[in-house]
Amino acid sequence: MTDYKAIGQTFLGKVIEYEAGDDWKLYKSSKDVNVYTKPSPDFNGTLHKTVYDIDASPEKCLDLVIDLEKHAKFDSAIKDMSLIERINEDVIVMRTTSPSMMAGLISPRDFIDIMGVDRQSDKHLIIAYYGSVEHCKYPEQKGFVRGMNYPSAIFLRAVDGSPNKTHAVNIVQFEGHLSPKSLVEIFIPNLQITFVDDIRKGDRKSVV
Repeated sequence: MTDYKAIGQTFLGKVIEYEAGDDWKLYKSSKDVNVYTKPSPDFNGTLHKTVYDIDASPEKCLDLVIDLEKHAKFDSAIKDMSLIERINEDVIVMRTTSPSMMAGLISPRDFIDIMGVDRQSDKHLIIAYYGSVEHCKYPEQKGFVRGMNYPSAIFLRAVDGSPNKTHAVNIVQFEGHLSPKSLVEIFIPNLQITFVDDIRKGDRKSVV
């Protein structure tokens, strides 16, 4: 039997280490969003860090991220999110599907992931972490390319003196089996900037 909780703790430890690293290089800036990159230690690809602020509390942001129905509504890169198995109060296994993108250059993908929540009250920090796993009920599905999320997360920090503002950091690395490599280098940073726009709009529309 797969110990998903233990796998999740391994993912959590990794993303905390990655977020704290000081060897990031600025790749792209768009308004008040900065995307940094460095080589991934988990696969032959790139690790991305996106830094931005949201005019909402960390708890409100967390609700947008971990409520699968709400997340699928605000995130334009996602077609559907569904629960496969609840491990405990803070950890689930889920399936995410994405639509065809870039005028059909990128075909639909699906991902089977653990997602968990870690609260560090002494640091006024909430971490929603995730990463891909295998699940016996969900082998590769016809019509989708099975993607792989390596240890990733969204860090949500309270801003001192501003209870309705969050400083957020996304750690993202995934293998979507995209080619050529130049497409990957353009697609993922742009996808991260779009995500920030989407979650801000989702908050303003009071999806929560």
